[in-house]
Amino acid sequence: FIIFCISLIVLLTVGLKLGGNYRNYMERTDAALSYYLNKDFESAYNELRGLDMNDNDKNFYNQVETIMYVQRHYTSYKSLYSLEKYDQALHTLLRGIKMYDKYKDTAREYNCYDDMTLVLGWIDTALQEKYGITESEARELNLIEDQYEYAEKVYKLADEAEAREKALKADAENDGQTPD
Repeated sequence: FIIFCISLIVLLTVGLKLGGNYRNYMERTDAALSYYLNKDFESAYNELRGLDMNDNDKNFYNQVETIMYVQRHYTSYKSLYSLEKYDQALHTLLRGIKMYDKYKDTAREYNCYDDMTLVLGWIDTALQEKYGITESEARELNLIEDQYEYAEKVYKLADEAEAREKALKADAENDGQTPD
């Protein structure tokens, strides 16, 4: 009878543990899918990170991970720009374009090319609105091999962006408004 009770307790404990793990896995993958469909790739990645993916979900994980090669640079740009680190923010956007170029074939393989291109569009918009350069001009900057020349051009563009931001803030203060 004692052996039966101990066996039953062990069986219940193992069953609850496995059931809890399965439930956690399903909740996180469902949340990740929801984030992905809403184009919140970073949140999708955070849900999947650390999970032991089953074979059916590995392709989805690979899609999210591939997009994150570009997304993480856009996210870093937003943080750096808000901290007024304009040169580092620009460098991060340029790295995002490099990552796009490097992983676009992988994105096609995992059928997430359109989503990764969407993130590239966000980067392109930021480059144009904040730094006044196009995606093509950014690629030209990425081709510069001389680090001094690259840094010089990045700093020049960053100084121009900083001047524009200060002018916008000054205009907003004069109008009694707060800038975006």
